[in-house]
Amino acid sequence: MIAAPIGTRFSVTESTLNEYYRVSLSGKKDGWIDRNDVNENNTRLTEAALREDIVATAKRFLGVPYLWGGRSMPVETNSGVRCQGPGVRGRKLLSSPVLRPTSPVYYPEPETQNSKPITGVDCSGLTNLVFRVNNIDIPRDAQDQWAMAEKITHDRLKQGDLIFISAEGKSNFITHVMLYIGRKRFIEAFETGSTVRIRTFREGFGVDLPDLKKQGFEIDKKRIYFGRVLPTQ
Repeated sequence: MIAAPIGTRFSVTESTLNEYYRVSLSGKKDGWIDRNDVNENNTRLTEAALREDIVATAKRFLGVPYLWGGRSMPVETNSGVRCQGPGVRGRKLLSSPVLRPTSPVYYPEPETQNSKPITGVDCSGLTNLVFRVNNIDIPRDAQDQWAMAEKITHDRLKQGDLIFISAEGKSNFITHVMLYIGRKRFIEAFETGSTVRIRTFREGFGVDLPDLKKQGFEIDKKRIYFGRVLPTQ
């Protein structure tokens, strides 16, 4: 049993009566995956439901270590692969789907007692994966995510929208991105040595949104922007 990283996409070749999918793997091989481990593309979701799913997915990363350039979630192993807790709408979102007999993406070196894969996410790796799990493709890097996002004002923020921060003294150079989850809170992968966490605007910037507005959404010579990548209905 091999773990497929969260966000992996499969090509289904067969559906069985015992709730498994046969999927195509690399090397002209096949594997089997439980339907309950898959977040299927559901174009019938309302915008509100999709936003709820985005936030629920992001919360599954809480506690995951920050890793610069990272785009993976740790998995638990114990004589095989274990799926990591409940997912959105009862599905496990490909957190660690159990496949037989091979991996669909990579063939990791066998783990030893003192050796484990290095996993984690950085800020844009987190947002990229959260949307990918929900079948929405956005760029990998924060600057590119900002470039493709619809620019919105702070009073239009909804859960599932993005908050961008520029470099100091470089208002057009985006270096950080966070996911807004409502009630003046956001989820972010912040810096080396930390883990994915939820913070309020006051905790993150020292002031609330109204005060940020008074400051022109600038703090410590860094500009704060708001963007939307979710399709509206």
